[in-house]
Amino acid sequence: MLRLSIVVVVLVPLLSACPGDDASTETGGNGSSSSGSTNDTTASGGTTEEDTTAGGTAEGTADDTTEGGGKGACEEPTPILQTSGAPTGFETCEDGRVIHVASVTCEDQGGPGVCNEPTENGNCTTDADCTDGLFGRCNDQLCGPGGCGCGCSYSCETDADCGDGRICACSGPMFLGRAQCIPAPCSVSADCGDELCALGINENACDPEHRLACTTPEDTCALSSDCPSFESCYPTDGAWTCIADDCA
Repeated sequence: MLRLSIVVVVLVPLLSACPGDDASTETGGNGSSSSGSTNDTTASGGTTEEDTTAGGTAEGTADDTTEGGGKGACEEPTPILQTSGAPTGFETCEDGRVIHVASVTCEDQGGPGVCNEPTENGNCTTDADCTDGLFGRCNDQLCGPGGCGCGCSYSCETDADCGDGRICACSGPMFLGRAQCIPAPCSVSADCGDELCALGINENACDPEHRLACTTPEDTCALSSDCPSFESCYPTDGAWTCIADDCA
């Protein structure tokens, strides 16, 4: 009996030590510290990742506002009115850019044309000569390489008068007093994702050109005031850039 008791006393410590050895092996001998360190690292890493993501989003928003011309960049828009007082569907942003927000019916087609210098360089002498479109007017035109003369211009009431890819831009300060059909790859900023559907005006020496187009992150200008003298900020091949005002 005495011999058996001794064996039992010896085995109990050995058995109790085995689980401890196994735990030590699984945790590399420092299970509690490693586990705590891992959890801390994970929590810290998660916080860092969230902070980085939040910071990236804020930074991206700031970049879009400053460089990309996103929708939020048009601050304090002011409606541009037709000569009749009705909205044109265009608005001026605080920074001077003009965006298109809605298609409307143009109410004022302007008065009769005025041709003071009918010459062989022109293509009309009276409004009756202008029959290729709606509301034809014969007016003095700016002088170009071919000299001076009178030319026809046409107007519109709605987008349906202009055909695919164009809109009817109503008379207002930027349209020389007459509604006209202008190229429009976009109609409103919703067509441009995070960008603006803005109006470009090429103030060339012959006849100013107007065009609606989406702004892009690759734009090198936002307004013609960003360009050198005798250049206009205009959409070309997607991006807006400064182009010469030379008459083609």
